[in-house]
Amino acid sequence: EEHRPEVIDRALPPFHQLIRDLLKTEAVTAAVVRGRCLGGGFELALACDLIVAAEDAVLGLPEINLGVFPPPASVLLPLRVGASRATAAILTGEAQSASTWREYGLLLSVVPSDRLEDEVSDWHRRYLSPRSAAALRHAAVASRLHLVQAAEHLLPRAERLYLDQLMRTHDAGEGILAFLEKRPPKWEDR
Repeated sequence: EEHRPEVIDRALPPFHQLIRDLLKTEAVTAAVVRGRCLGGGFELALACDLIVAAEDAVLGLPEINLGVFPPPASVLLPLRVGASRATAAILTGEAQSASTWREYGLLLSVVPSDRLEDEVSDWHRRYLSPRSAAALRHAAVASRLHLVQAAEHLLPRAERLYLDQLMRTHDAGEGILAFLEKRPPKWEDR
């Protein structure tokens, strides 16, 4: 419902601010992924320093199937996995396995679901606990400067493209409505 053209302009900016806030946090951040991590959930994970996923997890950006696109992923994913892979993920809307995203360099590790918490705890104990908290804070901030810059300068442009242009098309409204009504969309713009 919050993606309908008449209300998305109230939902999208706060979500984008959440992404920017997460990128600016002065702590090491991690996303732990189980099951399906799609759309906005995947975009939140992209704003984290580290992503660890269960073997059976799938991650993707299905927005194109609804006649729209994912603004934060459009900005952040190319910086994380390269333009070609990011573009393919955004244009196809196909979810990929955790192991595929690991091969792309996005995920720190992929482990059996029952080992997920242990993996994160072990990694924390091995790499974070013995190190200076001040150094880790500064290193985390420094390592994501390119993501912060993209989120500050490019995400507002992607948001405007989404809200001011895409959401005025028939297909954007039709895609969202078709999804809510559980029917195939009837695209007009070709």
